[in-house]
Amino acid sequence: MDIHNFLQKEVQKLHDTENQLAEGLSFLANHAQNNDLRSALLEHREETIEHARRLEQVCQMMGCSPTGETDSVTRALVADAQKMFENAPMSAITDACIIAAAQKAEHLEMASYGTACTLADEMDHDEVKDLLGKTLDEEKSADKKLSKLAEDGINQEAVASGATMR
Repeated sequence: MDIHNFLQKEVQKLHDTENQLAEGLSFLANHAQNNDLRSALLEHREETIEHARRLEQVCQMMGCSPTGETDSVTRALVADAQKMFENAPMSAITDACIIAAAQKAEHLEMASYGTACTLADEMDHDEVKDLLGKTLDEEKSADKKLSKLAEDGINQEAVASGATMR
């Protein structure tokens, strides 16, 4: 495998990630109690759909299909989140757990987009780098929004409630 093929595979994995997370964000939003958190998740779901479209553009520029690679790490994160909420009663801790699950995915995406951006830059794929960089910025913004929601009361409410998930 050469570096060009590696970048293509990374972009294909990112495409798979975005498609998996679009479904995962809907799942999390359906379990959120806090309206601001629910809105943030649904807003980021729309961004996520756009991220997948952007990756399709990137693949077209690079001469590859957007499909072909599966991101098993994302698949595990989504399965873990679904298992966490399976038969769990809604409680104050639910929203804190949702933020934790969503941020795990955001951090994976930031690392993956960062790597792909750096490779595209090194390979002088300026348009590819710009599209990947735009998405990286949006992923960072989503992560900051989740942190702000946690810090502005969701985590404190979860701690104060003493509630547990079963």
